[in-house]
This record gives sequence, structure tokens and C-alpha cells, in this order.
Amino acid sequence: MSAFIIFSINSCVLKDKSMPKITISEPNSHAAAFICFGQSCERILVQNLRKANKSIHCAFYSLTLKSIINLLEEKSSAIETLIVLHNKSIHPGLMHNKFCIIDGRTVITGSYNPTKNRHRNNIIIITSPTIAHAYEKEFRELFAKTFASGEKTEVNSIQTNKTTISVFFCPEDDCEEAIYSELRKAKHSIYFMQYVFTSSKLATIIALKHAEGLTIKGIFERSRISPYSAFHFLSYQNISVFYDPFKEYIHHKVFIIDNETVITGSFNPTKSANTKNDENLLIIKDKDIANL
Repeated sequence: MSAFIIFSINSCVLKDKSMPKITISEPNSHAAAFICFGQSCERILVQNLRKANKSIHCAFYSLTLKSIINLLEEKSSAIETLIVLHNKSIHPGLMHNKFCIIDGRTVITGSYNPTKNRHRNNIIIITSPTIAHAYEKEFRELFAKTFASGEKTEVNSIQTNKTTISVFFCPEDDCEEAIYSELRKAKHSIYFMQYVFTSSKLATIIALKHAEGLTIKGIFERSRISPYSAFHFLSYQNISVFYDPFKEYIHHKVFIIDNETVITGSFNPTKSANTKNDENLLIIKDKDIANL
């Protein structure tokens, strides 16, 4: 029996269980990345949702596009279609994810919310049973109203012929620490595009890497610059940081390290994202994706 079920997250259950991290070899798995905005993002999501034959499970911070809603309703007549949305509540955190799992095998994620906003975004599409299983586990927690917590991710990495992909769900997997660990390894360059960036821990390691002689360049969304923004600190360190030059918002949450590692997802580098919100983060080691 098919089902089209939408509900909103508005509760919190706390869990904390430490588990080892495991990497699985999946030579036939693959990932694709897209830089998009407005209708181009919408088309990518529609094309991939249409491919679903067995199930669609999505968690969206916001979903207002009629084309996506109508397609999900259409699919629900034939296959299981489950949607989790953020809902304002007394809890201060956000269900800030933007991902879909298709047929238990393909994950669509990134920074894109299916709304009328013409923000500049990225979409990552990963075909991998292991990564899909990790996202499915997170989705089931959200569907059970386990918000901004849950169990740590046990199997969080895959190795293909040319790509390593690691996934983190926050706050349980500490996304800030995962990003910090990658930035600390940088040898040549760090580039970033950030909608909002207030993490002093990440700003500090970037400044230290600049002092070591690495090339650092960053773009900030102009409308999100506040007294707490890392823009001010990094600019004071004579690091090349800029306001975005576009009319559309920069909605990316991206770091690119040494032209071979890409960090992206729903996670803005802020305290709220790391401790209060429900978020997902990808670390992708792939030179082709890093050089898009």
C-alpha cells in the first residue's frame, strides 16, 4: 500500500551512544555535484524524484514549490512517499536538513530547499547503498520525532574507485569538529562560500592556515553579515574574504580544500547548527567535484 505522509518535527529526544566509524568499499557507487539556482535546482530535483520506483523519503527544512508537492502526491499513488518538515515550536533548534532518499539507494542532498527563493545552491546526488542506509537511519529517527539527537553514525564512509564520501548528522556526529579536522589537514588552499559563518573555532584554524602561507579565499552572503560573522575576524587578518556579488543569495555551505576535498550539506558553521539544529554534512574527496 502506498502512502503520502507529511508531518512536522517539533519535539526532542536525547541519546548519546559512542560508536566506531567504519568505511565500506563500494567500487560501483558514484556521486555527482551541481551548482544551481532557482528553476535549475528545481529541474534537477524533479528529474531525480521522477526516477523513484519503490520509495521516496525526504526531510526538508522548507517545501513550498507546487511542482515538487504535486510530483510527490502523484508518486504517492504508486509508491511509499514520506516527508518530514521543520515546524516552528518552543524548541530553539531547526530541522534544517534538505535530503531525499530514492528507492533506498540514491541520496539527493546539499543546500537546496524546494521553495520559490532563487538562492544560489548546490545539489549532491550519491548512488550508494551504504550512504543511503545512513540517511535512511537518520530519516527514521526524524520520522519517529527524534530531533537534534539520535545515535551516532556507525558506518559513515564509502570508498569508490576515485572518491571517498563521508556523512555526518548533527549534533550527534559533531559537524564542526569534522570540518575542523579537514581544515587542519589543508596543505595548499582553502576556499569557501558561506551563507552564514560565525564559528570562531573554524575561523581560527583558517587564520592559522593563512599564517602558514596557504591560499585562502572566501565569499560571504552579504545579507547575513552580522557583528558575530567570521567575515570581520578574517578580514582583519588580511585574508581575501568578500561579500557575494550576486543579486541572488549565496545559500552554499561549502569548503574546498586543496582542490580535492569538498565539504557541503545543510550545515552552516554556527553554534546553533552544531548544537541545536538537526543537520547533515558531507565530506567528499574527489578532484573532479572539487574543481567544478
